[in-house]
Amino acid sequence: MKLLVTGRLYPYIMRRCMKKQLEDHFSKTRTKVILKRAKKEYFKIVKRAPDIGEKENFLVDNFYISAYIAAIYKKVKKKLSLEDFDSMIMDGLDDFSFMKKIMEKEDLTSATYCKEMMEIGTWCEKNETKYPTNWLLSISKNEEDEEVYLTYYRCPLYFFCKNEGIPELINTLCNVDIAILKYTNCNIEKTTTIGEGGAYCQFIISKN
Repeated sequence: MKLLVTGRLYPYIMRRCMKKQLEDHFSKTRTKVILKRAKKEYFKIVKRAPDIGEKENFLVDNFYISAYIAAIYKKVKKKLSLEDFDSMIMDGLDDFSFMKKIMEKEDLTSATYCKEMMEIGTWCEKNETKYPTNWLLSISKNEEDEEVYLTYYRCPLYFFCKNEGIPELINTLCNVDIAILKYTNCNIEKTTTIGEGGAYCQFIISKN
């Protein structure tokens, strides 16, 4: 996969919210080493990943965020349980001010958001053969109760975790997506996920 300019920035953007959490488990010196090694691993992970049409793919930042989290996990998994790592990541996301500022302006139940996601879904379907591990998705809205149903039938994070030898991390990455979506102050209900053995991932979104 090609690394876009935004992709090069994520190790610096996310370092700030991860540093404090790592220091709760490791010394400052060790944390510095982990972050340095994770940055190198992140670039390797992205380079190894299959192409998903980076410049045209509006979901590519989701992949970059997940790749960086995976890079950190690979550097600490011998010392931290997956449960402790999950807690650390969720706590770190509470300090992810960069993404909060972007997402807090979004209304995931709006006609504008639904239209944008429909267009993304159309692009993904149109390029399904060209990018065989990329997302496939659909979105619909129940106008009566204003609930939005966002469904992913294929997810590159699932393939990426398997290829990197860390299949156990997929549910963590799914929960990261949910946490980021919640920056919008919407309610997010997860019904089923591919990572848990489901045929698809589905999220029901409603206003608080």
